[in-house]
Amino acid sequence: MQRLDDRTERLANAPAVLLARRRDRLATLAARLPSPRHALDLAGRHLDQVTTRLLTAGRTTAALHDRRLRPLAARLTPAPLHRALGDGHRRLGDADGRLATAASRAVEAARVRLENLGQRLENLSYRNVLKRGYAVVYDEQRHVVASVAQATPGHHVTVQFADGEAGAVIDGTGGGRPKPEPNPQPKAARKPAKPGPQGSLF
Repeated sequence: MQRLDDRTERLANAPAVLLARRRDRLATLAARLPSPRHALDLAGRHLDQVTTRLLTAGRTTAALHDRRLRPLAARLTPAPLHRALGDGHRRLGDADGRLATAASRAVEAARVRLENLGQRLENLSYRNVLKRGYAVVYDEQRHVVASVAQATPGHHVTVQFADGEAGAVIDGTGGGRPKPEPNPQPKAARKPAKPGPQGSLF
């Protein structure tokens, strides 16, 4: 009976004991957990370390790129550009001189051709024919009188010479008819040549 009472008492006290043990365990775990301020401090220190590492890595990378790019930067001097510009100006000057020479020659050749054409036209002009003693006759309507049939007796005409013009009146001499062309005389047929004496083949 005593044993049953002990067990009953233990069973009644078991929840309180279990709860006390859980409280102690929770207190122990809570004591081990860091405080929020402490966690923030740890995170801040970690962030500072990462930032420092990134800055160091950035400076190192920049230094490497600087060492690699420094020889290339030395090559990118303006001297080659100045030389290229100077060569371009010289070539442009040479081309300008050649173009001016070619243009002058073309103009001179065109002038010579024009003078030659003008001389040809002058040679073909009827005024040069007038200088050789010929004349041009115009009627009162300033039409050229080109044949005797167009020369009506009594009409006034204008005769143009090489050095000027003079008026004239067509008289009745010649009857205003063109002279008939003489009939050509028929040529006598050639007589066949007489064969010469031929020797004997035997």
